[in-house]
Amino acid sequence: MQTEKQKLLFAGCGLLGGGVLLLFLSRVLGGTDLMDFLSGLFLGLAVGVMLLGVFFFGRSLVKN
Repeated sequence: MQTEKQKLLFAGCGLLGGGVLLLFLSRVLGGTDLMDFLSGLFLGLAVGVMLLGVFFFGRSLVKN
């Protein structure tokens, strides 16, 4: 039971970190049309990944 809780906690933290990295990349990119597209794509992925990380993190805290 404890290892499943730890897996959820690590997954949540990892996804949050990945989301922050994607958010940083979305702010760095820009200029040409392709770079603007990639910037928007990374921004959307960052939001989704961070929401998933918050979900996993919350499940690890609630799980007994």
